[in-house]
Amino acid sequence: GGGGGAGGAGGASGPDGGTGATHGNSNGRICGGGFGAANDLAHLPPCPSDPAGFYPRFAASRADYYHDGTHVFEPEHVLWDDALAAVAQDYANRYAAGLAPSGMVRDNSSLGYEPYWDGTYQGQRAMAGMETPTSCDCPPPGGGPFMQQGPAPVFYNLGNAYFRAEVVRIDGMSRMGIGHVGTADGRHFWTFVFGQ
Repeated sequence: GGGGGAGGAGGASGPDGGTGATHGNSNGRICGGGFGAANDLAHLPPCPSDPAGFYPRFAASRADYYHDGTHVFEPEHVLWDDALAAVAQDYANRYAAGLAPSGMVRDNSSLGYEPYWDGTYQGQRAMAGMETPTSCDCPPPGGGPFMQQGPAPVFYNLGNAYFRAEVVRIDGMSRMGIGHVGTADGRHFWTFVFGQ
């Protein structure tokens, strides 16, 4: 499938539609940040609530690491692909309905992040993770591993070394799609499907 959709971050293509809605509660604190762009996945909350909101933040996060004079991995942009987005949405629908995610769990809970799974779906490289209703909230002060303000524990936080290295900095993939199901009780089921 080819890329499509509205313009995304950094000249990359992104998904059409979406509400641009966000969720998460800072509880009056700053628990996100870092050296990157203000709309990257380190600056949480707020968190995106649909693929149209997630993709530009993914692209901004990837741009934090590529074409900075140090990293030589390519491509700089992983372009939106409508066909992969359809596969990702199918995966998200099934995941939200009770399908166990495929692959190996990536658990960085020792540093305060929720797990996600890295595997395959319909023959494509795919990741899946779920947010709880409080995943994108700033935790109470002193919740970090060194008693500092801890990060929002959502699995796609750029502070999560697994997600940063294996998803944001994925190498050898030039196309992607994102699937999402939000539930009435505040959970968010996310899937990411990549292709060459």
